[in-house]
Amino acid sequence: MLKKLLPLLLLALLSACNVSQKDNDSSDKKIQVNLDSLKKAVAFEDSLSIRENLERQFFTIDAKQDHVLESEGGAVITIPKGAFRDADGNAVETEVKIELKEAQSLQDQLLSDIIPDAEQKLLASGGMLYINATSKGQQLLIDENTPIYVEVPKQTDNPVMVFEGVRDSTGKLNWSNPRPTEKFLTPVPLSSLDFLPEGFAQAVHEGMPFRNHEVADQALVDSLYYSLRKRHYSLQGALSEILREFSTDKEHYDRHHCPHIRPLSIKAIKGKAFENSLIATREFQARLAVIHKYGRQDVLNLYINNLDKNLWEIDSIAANLAGKNELGIALNDFSKERLTNVPDADLYAEKLRTLYAKRIKELERKQERLEKALQKSLAKKEAIAEKKQKEYKKVLKKRFIHRVEKHGYKIKKLGWTGICEVLEQLPKGKIELIVKNGPTFDRVHSYIINAQINNLWAVKSEDTILFNSGFYEPCRYNCGSEMLWNEGAEMIAIAVGYKDEQPYLAVEKFFAKRENIHYLNLKAISSKQLEKELAWMDKLGKNSFNKISNDLESQAFFHQEKKRKEKMRQEELFFDQLRFIVFEKTCTDGCNGDYEVGKTIYLENCKACHASLLKQTVGTPLYDMPNQDLDWVTRYINDPAGLTASGDPRAIIASNKTPSAMTGFPTLSRCDIKSIAAYIKYEVHNNTSE
Repeated sequence: MLKKLLPLLLLALLSACNVSQKDNDSSDKKIQVNLDSLKKAVAFEDSLSIRENLERQFFTIDAKQDHVLESEGGAVITIPKGAFRDADGNAVETEVKIELKEAQSLQDQLLSDIIPDAEQKLLASGGMLYINATSKGQQLLIDENTPIYVEVPKQTDNPVMVFEGVRDSTGKLNWSNPRPTEKFLTPVPLSSLDFLPEGFAQAVHEGMPFRNHEVADQALVDSLYYSLRKRHYSLQGALSEILREFSTDKEHYDRHHCPHIRPLSIKAIKGKAFENSLIATREFQARLAVIHKYGRQDVLNLYINNLDKNLWEIDSIAANLAGKNELGIALNDFSKERLTNVPDADLYAEKLRTLYAKRIKELERKQERLEKALQKSLAKKEAIAEKKQKEYKKVLKKRFIHRVEKHGYKIKKLGWTGICEVLEQLPKGKIELIVKNGPTFDRVHSYIINAQINNLWAVKSEDTILFNSGFYEPCRYNCGSEMLWNEGAEMIAIAVGYKDEQPYLAVEKFFAKRENIHYLNLKAISSKQLEKELAWMDKLGKNSFNKISNDLESQAFFHQEKKRKEKMRQEELFFDQLRFIVFEKTCTDGCNGDYEVGKTIYLENCKACHASLLKQTVGTPLYDMPNQDLDWVTRYINDPAGLTASGDPRAIIASNKTPSAMTGFPTLSRCDIKSIAAYIKYEVHNNTSE
């Protein structure tokens, strides 16, 4: 759909007056005359609305922001911030009410009596639009230095003119001041343009919530895109462990070499300096979408570094640079539109070229600083966690030594010789704590206190139900659910659970036997009550390493550390999906289809039977082959007889079109066939093949 951008002078009801910033009498009088005339015209238009067959459409906008509105008839109205002035000539910064009426069809125009007369030869109308704007009930004017732009659906391929319409006393519209549609490209607010690769914004929305964001706004989408860079596979610590989950080293290498558009280059051209260049046009947006698809940074740079040239000229140069492939074909088609440039493009092109290069370097340095700061922060957290783990292992070792010594080991040291005398063989006891409601909690920690020797044993579990083994203890002394103790020793089984940081507690005293299985049921308890319960248990421990409260503090830290790493893992999975779209999607098929490769394969394998791409020879014409499903075409070329024999309906139809059976080419890969398709498409598109 060809769209035309028009300064808002439609129906002459919002004729733009040049509101100067100078405070002089002539300017004030001009504003007042235009405003008075406009008020009368609007009042008259409102009085006619009753008899019109046109629906009135209303929008409310914030005048301090850029807005893009779309009417029910398909007109797109781009309103930049600061577009409106009040009766005193001041920029409006409050809410603005926009009224639209449109007559796109001949029927609407006839029923509303707004058909231009035949003498003006406008009966083949391209559509008519009425726009008005008020704020707090007061009529507004448009600052022609910040015009509103309108895009209307194309209804004819013939040249069209833009007319202004003014009502006479009978309500009939008189059309005057014809002018051609503008031949220059018209910049629109950069904020209204989508410069992101296809599917990126959708992936962000599907990945919500993210950190403090429940939903993704445009600022978050842009921020995530600009922050992305290729992964560095030399990362250390937890992040490197996460990255190793995704793929093999070969896959990493292959993905690392996919063509792509650098996010920082998009951020660099989304700045205010490019607002009035061809970068800020919907025409460039259309080209960028295609460039993204093939990841050609060199082609994008070509556009940015030639802003003084007409767009069709850049298209033509870019098509040659892209080569004989689908991107080259698309860019060549763009060049045929013969689009020019924005006004005065040559005045600032060199400045923007220099600014772009400078901006890229600044953004790169900033990104490097941020990444180094992130790595430093992660390394610091890793170091703290590692230190905490080492300290906890020392505590467990102290408990173990304390427990073993109390059970009857004596160590004598003679020089470099260690003598261990076994005083008695202590029995091993089996211990199992079963926490019935364990799975309902965020975390559960269980312990055994041997009151006879004042020793604490932390018991671990794989499922928060069955707790039956210790942490980091040598199997020589404590294997699985067995531990050394004296039968009849007084023991205390303890389970502490947390749900949303609300504590729960279960305590049971027992005397040690050969086998000990105890069922615990966690019950809610206040934090103060838990402190009191832990206090008397800590007294049994005496030494700091045997205090249960100290162990719970360590477990709380490890729980938070586990959550942190899981969050990192989830975020990295999310970022990996985004990186795939930005950096790796162009490698999904393994190749983008190479014209020269395809030409060689075609000449060696296909031309004998398919001498013409457009006409039937021995084989069928191949002009439509690039439009077919690549996977199916690959299967058919590899084994046409086998696919036909399998009953595949498309294969049967294809086989019936030739007098002789097609030879299969099982050695041709999907990438080879995609290259053949690229060759055929280019040849047919450029009419270079018979």
